[in-house]
Amino acid sequence: MRLSVLALALALGCLAGGSAQAQLSPGELSRAHQNLDGMTSCVKCHPLGRKKMDVACLDCHQEIRWLEQKGRGLHARVGDEECKKCHPEHAGRDFELIDFGSGGQDGFDHGRSGWPLEGKHAQIRCEECHRAEFLHAPARSQRAAGSKKSGFLGLEPVCQLCHVDDHQQDLGNECTKCHSMQAFAPATAFNHDRTTFALHGAHSRVSCTKCHQGKDPDGKSMLFPKRRVEECSSCHNDPHKGRLGPKCSDCHNDVDWKKNIGANFDHSTARFPLRGAHVSVRCEKCHDATSAWGPRPAFAQCANCHAGPHAQGQLSVAADCSACHVERAFKPSTFDAAAHAKTRFPLAGAHQKLECRRCHVELELSAPRDAKNLWWKTADVACAACHPDSHGESLSRLRQGSAECLGCHDQDRWKPSSFAVTAHAKTRFTLSHKHADALCARCHARDRADLSVPLGAAVSGRAGLVFALEELRCGDCHANPHGDSKASFECGNCHDSVRWSPARIGIDEHRKFSFALDGSHAAIPCIECHTELGARRGGSNLLNAPVSSSIRFGSKTRDCKDCHLLGIPVQGG
Repeated sequence: MRLSVLALALALGCLAGGSAQAQLSPGELSRAHQNLDGMTSCVKCHPLGRKKMDVACLDCHQEIRWLEQKGRGLHARVGDEECKKCHPEHAGRDFELIDFGSGGQDGFDHGRSGWPLEGKHAQIRCEECHRAEFLHAPARSQRAAGSKKSGFLGLEPVCQLCHVDDHQQDLGNECTKCHSMQAFAPATAFNHDRTTFALHGAHSRVSCTKCHQGKDPDGKSMLFPKRRVEECSSCHNDPHKGRLGPKCSDCHNDVDWKKNIGANFDHSTARFPLRGAHVSVRCEKCHDATSAWGPRPAFAQCANCHAGPHAQGQLSVAADCSACHVERAFKPSTFDAAAHAKTRFPLAGAHQKLECRRCHVELELSAPRDAKNLWWKTADVACAACHPDSHGESLSRLRQGSAECLGCHDQDRWKPSSFAVTAHAKTRFTLSHKHADALCARCHARDRADLSVPLGAAVSGRAGLVFALEELRCGDCHANPHGDSKASFECGNCHDSVRWSPARIGIDEHRKFSFALDGSHAAIPCIECHTELGARRGGSNLLNAPVSSSIRFGSKTRDCKDCHLLGIPVQGG
């Protein structure tokens, strides 16, 4: 007769004089399996025949079967290892059923579970994560009724299952896109350049909460909604109250709000377009940077910004600076000769080439003491108002109080004098021929060569010229080479100013000298009778010049024998 297992166990127990459990069980079951104690429950875990015990384990532990089927967790990675290798039984009610090895629970390699612990996770104790409130995996639903609430099954590698999502899933479930496991804050993994608003300059130094300030009703969550940023005014208050338009980038940049102000602003859109030198002027020179550039400055007149550089009363208060200046550069003035022609003193000749300050000299005014101003209004426009009289008193008699420098000079150039031969004809001494070719200084110089010092030389001025000369006769300047023989005659009787030699004495004029040239005498050259004409003369014929020889036409005999040898024919005789 075949005995049942129970009958066999009872029989063996009776024969041995002890309990059945003591004879068949290797030890008391753990608290988790205590409901399986007793001879009738052994086959629930130890199947008869050659079946593995693991089959019975998975019949109860459906959560483990589910993990293996999904390829998740440690049990999906242990392969064909038997359950009893890590979960030995019959060690008593207080045994935890998990053998972590020689290193114990704290030495367990969490990487075997498929979830290596990194950063802060590696520094916390197991029970801080393996808590009942964190066990949300679907495997938990497969557990048998009455199982422990806590344990090592049921965790998911999803941050939100353990950590509160302050962003309320506004940024999705992948926290590691922005945060690292080394430290939750700051969010070093987040790259704002991947958004529609890349951070540059000062924006890159601003805390996230300065821009993303949304909170849920509990006042703790930080929401980061996607914001559409088109202009600075989307986040920043406009200190200009809309006066300068919506585009802050026209004047500012995100590197530094207060630097490079106006570098990009198109001032041509304003009522005062910048031109010329105004382009290079810094904004704060005209605008108040301490009060959001303040009210728009007045610009109707140049004097609204620029202090008048001209002496008070010299130019009309209502005068337009643009009449003489341009924005390209304040200097030089555009007040040219054409404009000057409308004043009391039109510019001509060399005056056109002068700088304004050569005539309109700078004056130091009392207020302010260091101010330099140009003096424009001139009461006297006569030459002497600017130019010293270089002739001293030598022209005082000739001017008669009304003569001007322009009588002898012109404005194109001061030298040589414009007092020409035609003008000299109006004086007491008309210039003709050789006299007309002579330099003025030859007669009018204070230190004239071969002539005596003229009267009035002491007051001839810087130019050293004497104009009121008394020498009007030839003999006043020229020496008489004929001695006193013809003192009663004028040089002009025999010579003219075309050329001095030969003299213009002809046959008719010779009768005046008491010897008429008749007959053959009329054909004889003068030098045949007046042999002194052949003498070479050097130097000048001026009074003080040395004369090498003289030509004297003294009285000669009137007898033929004084010139002709009797009986001897002479040339022309």
